[in-house]
Amino acid sequence: MRFSGEKKNMLLKCVRIFFAFYLTVQIANTYCGAETIFYPELSKVNQLSVREESPGEFYIETLGNDPYIYLSAKEKSKTDDFILEFDYFCPQGISGMELYTQPISAKSRIPIGSLPDTQRWRKAAFNMAEKTFGKFQEEGRDGFRLDFGTKSGVKIRIKNIKLRSPTANEIKMMKESENERKNLIEQDNKIRRYFEDKFPSKISRVKILPDSIEIQIEAESLPESARLARLSFYEDPYLGLPVNLQIYALPEGTFKKITLPRFTENGEDLMFSKWIILDTSANNKILSHCAYASDFSAIQKGIKEFPKAKSIKGMGAADFSRMEIFGELSELGVCHITSNILVNSLFAKNSDKDFIERKFCGRTYKFSAAAIRRLDKVYSYFSERNIKVSAILLVNFDRTSECGRLIIHPLAKPDGAYAMPNLQGKDGFFTYAAAIDLLADRYSGENPKAGRIDNYIIHNEVDYASDWTNMGEVPLNIYASQYVKSMRLTEILARSRNRHARVFVSLTHGFMRPEPDPSWRTYSPKDILDFLALATASEGNFEWGLAYHPYPLNLFKADTWNDSDSLCRFDFSTPYITPKNIDVIFEYMKRPEFLNGKKARRIIFSEQGFNCEYDELSQNTQAAAMVYMWEKMKNRNNLEAFHYHNWCDNAMEGGLKLGLRTLPEKGKPFGKRKKAWYVYKELGTQTEGVKCREARNFLGKDALSDAAKRPKICTLQN
Repeated sequence: MRFSGEKKNMLLKCVRIFFAFYLTVQIANTYCGAETIFYPELSKVNQLSVREESPGEFYIETLGNDPYIYLSAKEKSKTDDFILEFDYFCPQGISGMELYTQPISAKSRIPIGSLPDTQRWRKAAFNMAEKTFGKFQEEGRDGFRLDFGTKSGVKIRIKNIKLRSPTANEIKMMKESENERKNLIEQDNKIRRYFEDKFPSKISRVKILPDSIEIQIEAESLPESARLARLSFYEDPYLGLPVNLQIYALPEGTFKKITLPRFTENGEDLMFSKWIILDTSANNKILSHCAYASDFSAIQKGIKEFPKAKSIKGMGAADFSRMEIFGELSELGVCHITSNILVNSLFAKNSDKDFIERKFCGRTYKFSAAAIRRLDKVYSYFSERNIKVSAILLVNFDRTSECGRLIIHPLAKPDGAYAMPNLQGKDGFFTYAAAIDLLADRYSGENPKAGRIDNYIIHNEVDYASDWTNMGEVPLNIYASQYVKSMRLTEILARSRNRHARVFVSLTHGFMRPEPDPSWRTYSPKDILDFLALATASEGNFEWGLAYHPYPLNLFKADTWNDSDSLCRFDFSTPYITPKNIDVIFEYMKRPEFLNGKKARRIIFSEQGFNCEYDELSQNTQAAAMVYMWEKMKNRNNLEAFHYHNWCDNAMEGGLKLGLRTLPEKGKPFGKRKKAWYVYKELGTQTEGVKCREARNFLGKDALSDAAKRPKICTLQN
């Protein structure tokens, strides 16, 4: 090929530009400082095998759900060496990587993220300064522990492990990240101001009728330009009002009632809207909080209340594949069960030929007929035996169907086991709502062949957001406002069919952290509860309760009566609430801001258990802990259920053995019954038997006496 002189000059110019750009990129990615090389300590490993394939290159295979290795350097790193970098080859990928600084403790844990799967050598780099807000580089490092997720059988090759200083490009990205953080804080403050603001008007009731909606407004004085506006469920006034607002004139009078058609021409149900008062002559100034559908009495069917339970005894995590063991429920006296529902799995995949079509708000969705049949089989089994179901709604990262992908919150990261649902956009909202609509309709109690769900636990341990209900790293008010929307949506869908349905917030045994987590990966359960009380007061009451997880302070130690006095205090600023100081959560929920009218909200202990190895001492301690907890729960009027976790030991729970049965073994697919199994069977019966007496004797008079007391709670907060 021949070029003219002009074209040749142009080509040379392009080549010069390319090399100038290439050199700029290379300079931007050169180190601004030194680096410290780290090597695996081959003798200090847990649940993994490691061998050196060639000098500096290591082959690792994980052998359990807690695999880690210690790394050390010949000298300490410099304080500006805070980029953890290594090369790796891992076709499977790893989620939930963690680093522990020394000395190793729960406080030294740093979640660092995931390694994408790769079939070639790839570089990974983690900014430890950003993840610890400057604390990582306060001192030099010559050793740490690297954890490789929670899955067994993962194979990875790794080399060139180092701490180094950041490149110029990384410094630029850090500045951009800091700007993004400032924007999130500003948005967070806007949300808080909205919920705390006092407005001159209030929408006191939104009543849903078969074909219309009645909206009751209370206002002593409003400008003539005040109007009612409709927002879609996924729109938030504190993030900016939509351009094309639907506006309605207000009638005269202090108490105003407006009646509107319930359905639009395209079939959308305005029950899934929210309503607000605006001043249209003052740039749509907000004059009220939003209000959601709150009165469903005109459309609810005459579904009877679920039979009153004879006991608070419950069991956690009903496994659909274990129905042959369900007969034990009656033997144990169980009256309550929790059951996980992966919402993504309800949708039919593109290749599915066996599906059910349902319309929702003018849209058509396809659901997996096989998944629905599995739910029917289990929930009808429970309902026929008067066992009350508390369904835990979970969104995992299954993207095998288009609908499953749509319902994952766009900020969610797969470092967590589950995601916050996507309720901030039209497609995500309607898709997720369609799935919950299916559950609320099918399991309302109207169809005995399908079974019944009365309690909906909304996601899992939302205070430990990064691990269990991931929405990325965002401040508390951004996270909690999305979570409360998820609670309200389920409550509207469930209670519009079954007036006995309720939703529950799911929280860990942590209660109040000494200071907010600057990484925004975790929040205090107390702060989540306080936000929920604030949202209830400002945007209207709804039927919610508390699903708490009061594990012992150390999940591996069942003797909860020995939990630390300083960490498990009897006041509203206690860092943890465990069986030892469970009195605190009951008293906290009696505060005026949490009352449902004049009544205390319902509490269920939806997940907690006591670890037990298989030796005699461990079995006695687990059995004694069961008795101790039972004494602590006696005569609590607003306690609905105690769901023991778990029925059988689970090899995928990080070494914990919480079950009433041991791990499976040959010929015993559900393991063997532990002493605690027999104690649980006897608890709450008219004449507790010999196993309970043995457990009480092991526990001792002092611990029994403490369990029976109702100590005074200090209500002052720091």
